[in-house]
Amino acid sequence: MNKRYKLLILDSSELIRSFVKEKFEQFGMEVLVCKDPFDALIKMKNEIPDCVIIDYYLIEKNGTNILNEKKDYKTVADIPVILLAAKIDINTIKNAAKLKVNKFFEKPIKPDLLIKSVSELLNVEIEGDTTPAILEVNYNNGILFIESGLGLNSEKIETLKFKIKEILSINNKSRPKTILMLNDIEIKSDKEKIKFKDMINTIIDNTGGSGLNIKILTKSDIVKELLAGFDKFKNIETVDDISKAIDNLDNANVEELISQDNNTIKGMIDINESASPGKILNKAVISIVDDDEFIRDLAEAALMPLEADIHKYANGKLFIDDLKNHIPDLIFLDLMMPVMSGFDVLDKLKTLSYSIPTIIFSTMNQKDTILKLMKYGVRNFIVKPIDPGSFINKAIEALKSDF
Repeated sequence: MNKRYKLLILDSSELIRSFVKEKFEQFGMEVLVCKDPFDALIKMKNEIPDCVIIDYYLIEKNGTNILNEKKDYKTVADIPVILLAAKIDINTIKNAAKLKVNKFFEKPIKPDLLIKSVSELLNVEIEGDTTPAILEVNYNNGILFIESGLGLNSEKIETLKFKIKEILSINNKSRPKTILMLNDIEIKSDKEKIKFKDMINTIIDNTGGSGLNIKILTKSDIVKELLAGFDKFKNIETVDDISKAIDNLDNANVEELISQDNNTIKGMIDINESASPGKILNKAVISIVDDDEFIRDLAEAALMPLEADIHKYANGKLFIDDLKNHIPDLIFLDLMMPVMSGFDVLDKLKTLSYSIPTIIFSTMNQKDTILKLMKYGVRNFIVKPIDPGSFINKAIEALKSDF
């Protein structure tokens, strides 16, 4: 890359701004960071970037002034634009098309696709890691679950710290008990060993612990050897089933295990820059499916700040029958219901090829819940009795996550 390309990022999320700056500076680009449209417009006209990435919410909030002015200002009119949005609908796409938007991405962002898009728009080769990989983070009932599968991808591992910071900030946690679940991961080459080491370092540094608060679910002898080979990893325990991992974490007093002078997570970022979570979620459709009227009303009341379109159902059949009228962006689903249980609903959604984020209500104990729901691909649950605050935290995780 002979020319030093210039990228401008305008986004309401400090996490997104930090990620874009860190990632594209690695590729030798200059990154202009903006958090309000006025600042972005000035920098766009003065600095003349080669590509612009914009948070669609900031356009909605401030009208379409920035893209209209860009379109009318000859020097920057043809600069390619990538738009990021929490939710994409047909009106959003129509509005974007009028404003010469080149690419549209729905959050949470996929770093590999974002890198590929910038590469294509600038007509420059950017070599990212294309290794197929799954890396998911969820917070359930006091435990941070990190699931790594298929392979190890450097881009996803770099994004992991932002995922962890985002979820811990939403749940107001700083030093969580953590389980890393390794599924179908083979670590053979030196490159894979380096990636694995980077992933473990990222988890330690961003969960505020010494490793004693982390359990790794694996049967791999290579993983155990790698952990034993680094002094920083010596406190991390490996287990061969999730029940042991949960039991060992429950038996440990993590607050005593973590160094007392490590009071905050390294590089913690406050993501709560926006006054109201409803700013992005007010178009969301949320379904609450529970045979307990009190729970339905409690959930509806707790979710009021999101200004979402909420629909309540007393059993799973009523919900499934209403899919022809309302397809939700998020489902809160009870497991034990008459007529059609939550498990039957999950089976039916799979049969109908619906892939909708689902948060489970359950009276089962934590261990049983996790083991059974993992078979359905569900990673989020709320154990009864319910803390009302958990409703809005889970909804924000599912609908407002940037990563």
